[in-house]
Parts: sequence; C-alpha cells; structure tokens
Amino acid sequence: MFKIGISYESYLMNKIKLQQYQYNYLQQQCKFFQEKYPDKISDKYISVFFSDEETENIREWAEDELQINGFDENYNPNNQGIILEEIIDLFYL
Repeated sequence: MFKIGISYESYLMNKIKLQQYQYNYLQQQCKFFQEKYPDKISDKYISVFFSDEETENIREWAEDELQINGFDENYNPNNQGIILEEIIDLFYL
C-alpha cells in the first residue's frame, strides 16, 4: 500500500537528488527541465521527480550537449562537460 501523503503519480516517478549547481545548470540550459522546474533554488541539494520518459529525454539532451559543448581542443572535458557527465550519471536508469 502507498504511504500517506505520497500520490500514486509521484510513487511512479524517478527521484533524482541534484546539487544546487546541477539544478541551476539544467534550469538555465535544458528546455525539458525548465518546463517542469522553472524556479531557481538556493538550497544546497534538491530532489526532483521525473517519469522514465522525462528522465530519458534529459539524459539524451545531456549526452548531445556533451558531444557538442563538453570538450576542449584536446578532447578533455571542460567545466560544462564535467557538469554534463554528472547529469548523465544521475539521470541514467
């Protein structure tokens, strides 16, 4: 049975714990994320909830962004690439 205070929909969602800089990066850069979480946060950590499809969309977006913007001229991850790699790991099901 479900715990009191937890909706059926949130029970089926993926809970992902983000650090503030990861949340803010996604909030500024990722359309999928902006639509669901339009507000900036000041907390050190925040938990977000996404369906499997939403989680996959964000991960695929991060993978594409990593290939386009995530490496320097020596093919080492730049600052953006490091954040994207972390996001990919967090959103991997």
